[in-house]
Amino acid sequence: MNMKVVLNPHTRGTVKMKSETYFKITSFILGLLKMEKQIVLLDLLQRAEQAILLHAVSDAKWHVLKVKQDLEARKVIKVIRDRHEDSLQTIRLHHYKEFERRLYTAE
Repeated sequence: MNMKVVLNPHTRGTVKMKSETYFKITSFILGLLKMEKQIVLLDLLQRAEQAILLHAVSDAKWHVLKVKQDLEARKVIKVIRDRHEDSLQTIRLHHYKEFERRLYTAE
Protein backbone atom coordinates (compact mmCIF):
# COMPACT_ATOMS: atom_id res chain seq x y z
CA MET A 1 0.00 0.00 0.00
CA ASN A 2 1.48 3.37 -1.06
CA MET A 3 1.50 6.02 1.65
CA LYS A 4 1.90 9.78 1.28
CA VAL A 5 3.61 11.94 3.91
CA VAL A 6 1.35 14.88 4.69
CA LEU A 7 2.96 18.05 6.05
CA ASN A 8 1.59 20.54 8.58
CA PRO A 9 2.54 24.21 8.02
CA HIS A 10 2.14 25.09 11.71
CA THR A 11 4.16 22.30 13.28
CA ARG A 12 6.96 20.04 12.20
CA GLY A 13 4.68 17.06 12.52
CA THR A 14 3.58 14.87 9.67
CA VAL A 15 1.01 12.17 9.19
CA LYS A 16 0.74 9.43 6.61
CA MET A 17 -2.30 8.61 4.56
CA LYS A 18 -2.99 6.39 1.60
CA SER A 19 -1.70 7.96 -1.61
CA GLU A 20 -5.02 7.26 -3.33
CA THR A 21 -6.92 9.16 -0.62
CA TYR A 22 -4.42 12.04 -0.74
CA PHE A 23 -4.70 12.40 -4.52
CA LYS A 24 -8.52 12.16 -4.49
CA ILE A 25 -8.79 14.93 -1.92
CA THR A 26 -6.07 17.04 -3.56
CA SER A 27 -7.86 16.83 -6.90
CA PHE A 28 -11.16 17.70 -5.22
CA ILE A 29 -9.75 20.79 -3.45
CA LEU A 30 -7.76 22.07 -6.43
CA GLY A 31 -10.64 21.44 -8.84
CA LEU A 32 -12.95 23.44 -6.61
CA LEU A 33 -10.46 26.30 -6.34
CA LYS A 34 -9.86 26.35 -10.09
CA MET A 35 -13.60 26.86 -10.60
CA GLU A 36 -14.31 29.26 -7.75
CA LYS A 37 -10.93 30.99 -7.15
CA GLN A 38 -11.47 30.94 -3.37
CA ILE A 39 -13.55 29.12 -0.79
CA VAL A 40 -14.20 29.42 2.93
CA LEU A 41 -12.93 26.43 4.94
CA LEU A 42 -16.36 25.54 6.35
CA ASP A 43 -17.83 25.46 2.82
CA LEU A 44 -14.96 23.24 1.68
CA LEU A 45 -15.61 20.79 4.51
CA GLN A 46 -19.35 20.69 3.78
CA ARG A 47 -18.80 20.10 0.08
CA ALA A 48 -16.22 17.43 0.78
CA GLU A 49 -18.68 15.61 3.03
CA GLN A 50 -21.33 15.75 0.30
CA ALA A 51 -18.99 14.68 -2.50
CA ILE A 52 -19.69 11.15 -3.65
CA LEU A 53 -16.01 10.37 -4.20
CA LEU A 54 -15.22 11.07 -0.55
CA HIS A 55 -17.97 8.89 0.90
CA ALA A 56 -15.57 5.96 0.80
CA VAL A 57 -13.05 7.90 2.94
CA SER A 58 -13.58 7.36 6.63
CA ASP A 59 -13.42 10.57 8.65
CA ALA A 60 -13.44 12.67 5.46
CA LYS A 61 -13.28 16.03 7.28
CA TRP A 62 -10.07 15.07 9.08
CA HIS A 63 -8.50 13.92 5.81
CA VAL A 64 -9.57 17.12 4.03
CA LEU A 65 -8.06 19.25 6.82
CA LYS A 66 -4.79 17.33 6.66
CA VAL A 67 -4.55 17.65 2.87
CA LYS A 68 -5.42 21.37 3.13
CA GLN A 69 -2.59 21.79 5.65
CA ASP A 70 -0.22 19.88 3.37
CA LEU A 71 -1.12 22.04 0.36
CA GLU A 72 -0.62 25.12 2.51
CA ALA A 73 2.79 23.88 3.71
CA ARG A 74 3.82 23.20 0.10
CA LYS A 75 2.61 26.71 -0.83
CA VAL A 76 0.12 25.39 -3.38
CA ILE A 77 -2.72 27.20 -1.62
CA LYS A 78 -2.78 30.32 0.48
CA VAL A 79 -4.93 30.43 3.60
CA ILE A 80 -6.12 33.84 4.75
CA ARG A 81 -7.22 33.85 8.37
CA ASP A 82 -9.70 36.34 9.77
CA ARG A 83 -8.04 38.70 12.27
CA HIS A 84 -10.79 38.22 14.82
CA GLU A 85 -11.67 34.57 14.34
CA ASP A 86 -8.95 32.09 13.38
CA SER A 87 -11.49 29.42 12.46
CA LEU A 88 -12.74 31.65 9.61
CA GLN A 89 -10.31 30.82 6.82
CA THR A 90 -10.46 31.67 3.12
CA ILE A 91 -8.48 29.38 0.81
CA ARG A 92 -7.01 30.43 -2.55
CA LEU A 93 -4.67 28.90 -5.09
CA HIS A 94 -1.09 30.11 -4.70
CA HIS A 95 1.63 28.29 -6.68
CA TYR A 96 -0.55 25.66 -8.35
CA LYS A 97 1.24 25.35 -11.70
CA GLU A 98 4.55 24.49 -10.07
CA PHE A 99 2.84 21.92 -7.86
CA GLU A 100 0.87 20.46 -10.77
CA ARG A 101 4.13 19.54 -12.53
CA ARG A 102 5.30 17.43 -9.60
CA LEU A 103 1.94 16.30 -8.21
CA TYR A 104 2.42 12.62 -8.91
CA THR A 105 6.17 12.43 -8.33
CA ALA A 106 7.88 11.02 -5.25
CA GLU A 107 8.61 13.17 -2.19
